[in-house]
Formats: sequence, C-alpha cells, structure tokens
Amino acid sequence: MGDDTLVRESFDFSGGVVDESGPYPVVKGVLICGLQSVHGYRYLPTAWTDDDLKRYEGISSYEGHKDGERLPSEKVGWFQNIRRRADGRPEGDYMLEPDHPMTPRVIRAAKHNPRGFSLSHQANVKWAMRDGQRVVEGFKGIVSVDLVDKGGTTGGIFESSRGRPVAKLTEYTNKLAPKCTVDQLLKLKTLVRESGDSPMLAGAPDADAAETKAEDGVDSAFLSAAMEEIKTCMGKPGDKAMVKACAKKLLKLLMAHGDIKGEPESLDDPKPADKPADDAVAKESAAAKESAARTAIANAITDEIVRESFAPTANQIKALRGMPDSADRIAFIREQKGLSKATAPRSTSRDDLNAVAEGGHVDPTKAEAEAVRTKMAALARQNQGLPPLKPSKN
Repeated sequence: MGDDTLVRESFDFSGGVVDESGPYPVVKGVLICGLQSVHGYRYLPTAWTDDDLKRYEGISSYEGHKDGERLPSEKVGWFQNIRRRADGRPEGDYMLEPDHPMTPRVIRAAKHNPRGFSLSHQANVKWAMRDGQRVVEGFKGIVSVDLVDKGGTTGGIFESSRGRPVAKLTEYTNKLAPKCTVDQLLKLKTLVRESGDSPMLAGAPDADAAETKAEDGVDSAFLSAAMEEIKTCMGKPGDKAMVKACAKKLLKLLMAHGDIKGEPESLDDPKPADKPADDAVAKESAAAKESAARTAIANAITDEIVRESFAPTANQIKALRGMPDSADRIAFIREQKGLSKATAPRSTSRDDLNAVAEGGHVDPTKAEAEAVRTKMAALARQNQGLPPLKPSKN
C-alpha cells in the first residue's frame, strides 16, 4: 500500500500561548497534526522525517479549503519554528496576518474558546497496514495547514483526538458491504455469523471513507474479531476447554479469511492411525511359520530316532509329534525300546518314516525318506565297526 493520496485532516484549534508583543500576533506551540484521524486510520509517530518538518517551515495557512490557486487575501498566516514533540507529532508557532479580518477572532478563540475554530492539515500521504489497521507511514508532500471550522486529528493544540466511537462488527461490515465483491461479502457473512457482536478495533479504517479500500476493511474486520476472541480466552487462564474453543473459532476465522473450504480439523490429541492389515499376507505368513515349525520338529524327531536306533510304529510316531521337548521324546524312545523287547522286532517302514519327515500333514518326497534310511544304515555300520559305504556310481 505504498500509494500516495491527498488527505485533509481537520483538528480543533485550542490551547496555545498568544503573544501580541511583536509586529505579528503569534499563537505558540500549535499542534500541526495529531496521530489519530476521525476517519479511523492513524499516523505513525515515525511518519514525519526531519525533511518533512522542514516542509512546514513557512507554509501558508488560508481561510477554509478551496481547490486551485488561493488568493493572497485568503491567507490568515503561516507557521514557523517547527519542532517535533516527544511523541513524534509536529508543532510550530502560528504567525497571524495582523490586518486579516479573521486574526482577532483567532486570537480570541485561542485565549477563550479554542474549539471555536479548527486547523486542517493537507498532505499527500503514503499508506500502509499495521496489525490490520490502515496507517499513514510517510508523506510525499505537505500542501497546507488551513483555518476551518471542524475538528479532526487532534482534540486541541496539545492533545490528539480520541477518534471515532467504537463500532460493532456487524455495523461496520454493513457500511463496508457496498464496496465489496461477492467473494468478500461471503467472507463477511461467515465473520458476522461467528463474531457479529465483536467490537471493531479503534484504529480500523473508516468504512464510509472514500479512501478506505474493501480489502483493508475486510482484513480489519477479521482482525478485530480475532483479537476479541483472544482477549476473551486470556481472561480465563488455565481453562483448557476455553483454550480449545478459542483455537477452534480462530481456525474458522482464518479459514474463512483465506477462502479455505471445509470444517476445521479436530484439535484433540491425535490418535495413532491404525495400519491397514493385509489379510492375505498375514495368513500366508502365519501358515509359513506353522509349516516351518512342523518341519523343524519332524527333522528333530527323525534325528532322535536315528541316534537311538529306534524303529517306531505309526502310533509311537504320533506320540512323539505331541512332545515339544526333545528330552521328553528321548526318554519316551528309550522307554519304548525297553518295552519293545517283549514283541517281535520290526523294521521301520517307508510309511512310518514318511510320517516322521512331514509330521503327518503332507506326504514326504522319496529323497527325504531315503535320507532317513541312509542315516540309520550308516549308524548301524558304525556300531558294528564296519567302514562307511561308498556312494554308488550308478
């Protein structure tokens, strides 16, 4: 918002010390421009540079406003001895033309009725936004400080005016509406629904003023609502529910201002998301683990049978499969070997070995069965003191 605009600010002519001892009557210490405009915006204390103060030196003051060239007879006086007050506002001594018909009236007003007249400040200003409020951040040029009859930026020579009365947000948006686009009106509709009773910030730009742009008014309206919500929340410290409610409302306002559709997301502590389970993969993995466990037990039983030179029956193999502990299986095999002396010796059949190899669930391959038989034969030859058989070349 760096555009420059010609702005007129009027303020009450009041206070000051009148000195009539010299050739020109002087009203000393006159405030040239205040910080708060009755139009809603404000002037930054840093708006006046040293060069700006020099521009006021000798600047003419005319009776009333008028476009174009002014007549010499309209000149009431001029300003000199320009200085800066501690708060940044400019002041100077108002030098009056002794023969001008307005001079006696201005002197009486300064002494007895300061609000009877006003001074009007005209300048080309540079706009900016600060915290949602329109402000004057500098000057392109100082035009005049004229004598008028209505106050504006100050409440007197020494004090700034209090500005406009604080308006409700609903009232403000109604005044601003004629300047707004359809999208801006939709934003304001949401804002009024959420925070219509909120007061506008004191420095909000005047919705009626011609120089107030719609986007600036919309921004100030949203900021006013947000600040009121924050103040309400801060008034109840420690109230967690209030903090959540405030945060949710602020989120709604920000989404409306930023044209973000939808509802605000939950502000509760997020729960860890459940990982989607792949049933097919999970079942396949479980089956593979179960099969591996059966295979491991079958291999262990086979090794134990071979080491113990035990020729089990089908029922004995089933019993071994039900014993998860190796020590229990070895004890069972040795016990069965002792009992089997009373019965006819029996060689391990191919079917029995097959049942051991696969735990009775799936038929084994011939190679696996043959491997068990080979182990048993090799162990028997070792016990008899015979050398191992050489692999067949066939």
